[in-house]
Amino acid sequence: MEEVAKILILVDIVRCPPKLRPSRIGPMMRWFYDHLARLIYIDAQNWKPENVRQLQEYADHRRKSHYLEGWVGEYIMPNWSIWLRESTLYADIVTDEDGELLWNEPPDVTPMFDNFEPFPWQVCQALRDWGAFSREGLDIMSSIWSQTDFLDDQRWDETEKLTLELLSALEAADLTTDAAREEQLGVLCGHWQLPMYCIDLKRIDVPLAELQSERDANLWAEAGC
Repeated sequence: MEEVAKILILVDIVRCPPKLRPSRIGPMMRWFYDHLARLIYIDAQNWKPENVRQLQEYADHRRKSHYLEGWVGEYIMPNWSIWLRESTLYADIVTDEDGELLWNEPPDVTPMFDNFEPFPWQVCQALRDWGAFSREGLDIMSSIWSQTDFLDDQRWDETEKLTLELLSALEAADLTTDAAREEQLGVLCGHWQLPMYCIDLKRIDVPLAELQSERDANLWAEAGC
């Protein structure tokens, strides 16, 4: 799915207004080559933030290097997205917070739904089928989405409006393919995330001491002390 994330990142560069593009292409291309940023892009297609500001808050939770887990936050865990990726792909020796060495062996992964296509892929497939990835289609996409700067308070209903406007323009330009289907409207309106060109996806390094202090405070509070 990380390859699909690359498509979504490039699409967001197209959706980025030309006046913002010079300052955003550099960070966006860093996300293109960054595992964590790509994983967040994939996860984000299933989020329903109220606005761009809340989308950044959601992303902030996913870009922390470590976090607390457990009933009262008794366990210090590594970034879940990166851990899941690395532990699934590689056999390796890992350590816990006490420095104890542990052997990790990739698990046997069995798809839960063999016939289900993940929504990020469905979004890209719908854009392709409706002609958005043609040269003329990209120009149309850029023109329509540049009407709004998605920076702070822009909401989901604004993306729905622009998405429908894009699809109508693609159809009027006779760019839609024979593979385009009406049900893909729901996929794009419901799962094509707010433009993320101004979202910060850089990893947040959380100091171990900070988490240990927070954990101790949680445990003392749970004990009633």
